[in-house]
Amino acid sequence: MLKNQTSRIFILSVIVLALSFTTQAQTVFSYDITTTGNDVHWVSANSMTPNSPGYDYQNDITLITADIEFMGIPIGTTDVTGEIPADLLHVTGNAAGPAPASLYQASFVYPDPPAPVTMAADLDVGLDVAGFGYLNATNITLGSLTIDLAGSPVTVDIVGLRVVGAVTTTTSQFGNIEMGLAGTGDIEPYLSGTGSLAGGTPMSLDTIDMIAGLQYLVIGFVNLNAPFKGGTLVASPDFIITLPTNFSLGATWPAGLPAGFNIYFQSWVPDSGAIKGFAATNGLRATTP
Repeated sequence: MLKNQTSRIFILSVIVLALSFTTQAQTVFSYDITTTGNDVHWVSANSMTPNSPGYDYQNDITLITADIEFMGIPIGTTDVTGEIPADLLHVTGNAAGPAPASLYQASFVYPDPPAPVTMAADLDVGLDVAGFGYLNATNITLGSLTIDLAGSPVTVDIVGLRVVGAVTTTTSQFGNIEMGLAGTGDIEPYLSGTGSLAGGTPMSLDTIDMIAGLQYLVIGFVNLNAPFKGGTLVASPDFIITLPTNFSLGATWPAGLPAGFNIYFQSWVPDSGAIKGFAATNGLRATTP
């Protein structure tokens, strides 16, 4: 028992004391979908490996056009891409694998309330059990839009939408476990990881959206998911190290770890704007290939 515990502490010590990206399999799922207000359920023609420990993703919407009517009379199609905020057009993140995996779920609403809705939908983007990409858009609302017509602003009705884009998905040895806790400004800090996790290769951990100060990076062998400070302590506290907030931390992944070996990370930061004085990042699982 003592020997096993000593071995585990040694592994974590190597990771911590070594603090000083390899290309993964990438797949692009391109979509071109239309709706007249009906729900959309799209599945890609191509697929990717369904058994990755995690997936990095980037959804880029490159074109949104609206079919419009004035007083019930069709007057054409207009490009509204430039009207949409960039954070709705471009979404990045990480999701835990293996598939099936929901990469992200979000409500797409433009413009922000209380302004009248121009367009809205609930989105679910992910991978099915076989690794095919999917995009589900439900609760779609087509509203109104003000355009220039013959030199005068006119409010027209949207009766159809076309959305063109692509989800670029890359296999990752890191998997996002969610479970973050928001702090000041209702902003949830975010922890991400990069690297192949092959023995002796570089890896990095990065945090963003923290208030200035110090944070506590929790490193453990167990996905604990225990209640703590109004949130969830994802990683068992086998090691805790103190670091500046919003850090980028480099390390060399130790050699000799067995395939499928998991280490969990989460960072906590004192924040008076959090429910019990601490904000927390999402949990992150790192899995040796």
